[in-house]
Amino acid sequence: KFFQIVSHMLDLENLEKWEDAHQVAPGAALLMRILEDFIHFIGEAQKPFQSFLTVTNNLMITIQREPVSAVSSDINFPMKGRRGMKDWARTAEDKLYIPKEVFTNPAE
Repeated sequence: KFFQIVSHMLDLENLEKWEDAHQVAPGAALLMRILEDFIHFIGEAQKPFQSFLTVTNNLMITIQREPVSAVSSDINFPMKGRRGMKDWARTAEDKLYIPKEVFTNPAE
């Protein structure tokens, strides 16, 4: 429900309201901080190797909990072939790539 509410807030019909709100306070940045905190909350509650995916009209979130030592490949988001993806997520040009080396222990 939380992610659905955030998705509604991010809808294009609210663009003018976001522009007005940004004149008073950094509303979008604050919303992203709240969203990040909530994602951490969900991640902490997950069991190891459990994953969570939600796709709404304006938001796609994947939360995976696994030990750093288990990261054996680069991370690409969105992952190709995930079921339940909306067309906008499947065809989006925005991608996130994190090389597996980011997760290596600096002591090694």
